[in-house]
Amino acid sequence: MQAKEFNRLLKTIKKDERSIEILYNYFYPRIVVRLSPRYGKEIAENAAQEFFIRLVQIAENQEYIEYPVGWVFKCAENIAKQRIQKEEPFFYLDEKLAFSYLKDSDEVYGDLYEAINKLDSDSQKILKMFYWEGYNQNEIAAALSLSAANVRQKHSRAIKKLKKFF
Repeated sequence: MQAKEFNRLLKTIKKDERSIEILYNYFYPRIVVRLSPRYGKEIAENAAQEFFIRLVQIAENQEYIEYPVGWVFKCAENIAKQRIQKEEPFFYLDEKLAFSYLKDSDEVYGDLYEAINKLDSDSQKILKMFYWEGYNQNEIAAALSLSAANVRQKHSRAIKKLKKFF
């Protein structure tokens, strides 16, 4: 969807019922498909619905959105993250659960599993939260009670150590 059309529809949501219908029909299935692999279908659907509720509330006051597709996906993903945090704040994937498919897959993934296991506990948590759970570094810092700079440094060092293994 082009930015011009998206913004026109956005400005007329409360006046023209078809505007929200067009946006919903266009974006809802895309949001669900995009978020389902990471958050599960139920959370993806709930996040998509909540996105449209919020969209109606803010639509008239929203400034021009230059990249609507990216904006929509980012907003919906933030809602999905919020839903997960409300259910179980900053949960960590169990090491066995998170890497079971790596261990059983093929040799490369098995090596990755072993390399990650050699890292310190904080580095493992940071990598899991960043790559598997989709948290950004500021969110990880808050969850682990570390500074954002410390998280960035530990993330960078962990990646360097993993590269040495390979």
